[in-house]
Amino acid sequence: MQKIMLKNPVFLKDISIKAKRSRMAVSLFILNVLASLIFILILLVSNSSMAEFSHMDLQAFTWIFDGFIIVECAFVCLMVPSEAGPSIANERERQTLDVLLTTKMSNFDIILGKYLSSVAYTLLLLISLLPFLSVVLIYGSISFFQLLAVMLAVIETVMYLSAYGIFFSTVVKKSSRASACVLSMVFLLVFGTVILCTITRLISVTTSNSYYFGNYFKENLFNTGDYSFFILYLNPATTVFDVLDKIVGFNAFSGSFNGMAGIIEHTADFLSPKSFFVKHWAPIGFVIQIIVSFYLLRLSAAKLNNTTRRVKRGKKNNN
Repeated sequence: MQKIMLKNPVFLKDISIKAKRSRMAVSLFILNVLASLIFILILLVSNSSMAEFSHMDLQAFTWIFDGFIIVECAFVCLMVPSEAGPSIANERERQTLDVLLTTKMSNFDIILGKYLSSVAYTLLLLISLLPFLSVVLIYGSISFFQLLAVMLAVIETVMYLSAYGIFFSTVVKKSSRASACVLSMVFLLVFGTVILCTITRLISVTTSNSYYFGNYFKENLFNTGDYSFFILYLNPATTVFDVLDKIVGFNAFSGSFNGMAGIIEHTADFLSPKSFFVKHWAPIGFVIQIIVSFYLLRLSAAKLNNTTRRVKRGKKNNN
C-alpha cells in the first residue's frame, strides 16, 4: 500500500495541497477542542461519582471509550461526504480532469489516488484523537490490542464510506450535489438499512400471524423477516458496534458482550444467534464492505470520462 501511495502522482499532489491548506489546521484544532470539552465533561461526572461513593469506577472509563468511538463514527459520517464527495467533481469544475486523463495514468490509478488522499486526510484527523482514547489504557480498562481492534474497525469504516464518496463524485458533475448524494447515501446505510430491516420484520410477523391457525410449515414459510438482518451487513455502524460490544461492552444496548448476536437473540424469532453468520458478524461484514468498496472504485474508473484519452491515442496512431 505504501508503494502504491508513493508512486501515485494524484495522491502525492492532493495530499501535499491539503497539508498546506489552513483547513487542515482549523479542522484539527476544532476537533480536538470539542474532544477536550467532551472528555473534561465525562471526567467531571466520573469524579463526582467517585467523590460520592468513595471509589473509582473503572467502568466509567470504558464508557468514555464507547462515547469517543461514537463521536468518531459520527465525525466520519459527516467528514467523508465533504472530503471524498467533491474530489473528482472539483477536478471537473476546475477543468483539470481532462489534463489527468491525457496522462499515462489509467482511470483506476486516478480514482485510487483520489480515494487514498481522501482516506488519508480523514484518518489523520482521527489519529489526532488517539491521546484521548489512550487514557483508558492507563487505568487498565482495555488492552492495547483491544484498542487496536476498535481503531481498525473505524479505519475500515472510513475506507468503506470514502468509496461511496468517490463513486458519487465521479457520476455527479457538481461538487455540491455529489456531497449531498454521499451524505444521503451515508444516511441510508446507517439509518435506512435499520428502518428497512424493521419494516420487513414487522410485515413478516404480521403475515405469519395471519397464518397462525395454519400448520407449522406455513408459519415458518412466511416468517422470513429474520433474514432481513443480513441487510445490516452493509451498515458500517453494526460492524463497529459488534467489535466494540464484544471487546469493551455496550450496556446501553447489550450486556452480554455478544455484539449483534445479543441484539438478534432478543429480537429475532428463528435466526439463531449462535449461527456462523451471526457469531462472526464483524469479520463477514468487513469482507462484504471491502468487496463493495473495491467494486465501487472499479465502477468509478469505468464511469470516468476517457474521451480525451482516446483522442490522444488516436493522434499518436495517425502520426
